[in-house]
Amino acid sequence: MRIAAGVTTAPRRVDYLPETLKSLEAGGFSHCRIFDDPDKHGPWPNLKFAMHELLCDEDADAVAVFQDDIRVSRGLRRWLEDARWGAGKRQIGVVSPYCAKPHQFNRS
Repeated sequence: MRIAAGVTTAPRRVDYLPETLKSLEAGGFSHCRIFDDPDKHGPWPNLKFAMHELLCDEDADAVAVFQDDIRVSRGLRRWLEDARWGAGKRQIGVVSPYCAKPHQFNRS
């Protein structure tokens, strides 16, 4: 499976982008397009632009868009590629692997 990946970013007081890119690389996303919003149009127009551009990649089977202030689990890409989604991969519109901090540990 080929996943076209991108990161949306905007000017901030703290630049999280370098740490985000390191995290994405550890997660298996070594090539991400950066979608910057220097004119501060806002997150929604930037997300729409990123999705449009990534969806134009005819070789991609899926699209992943990340924000510039996240961290992902090591091996996320492999997990996404191997997951059994219940429906055929072509029938799924959106997958959100988000996990809030209170749920990041095992409760056994």
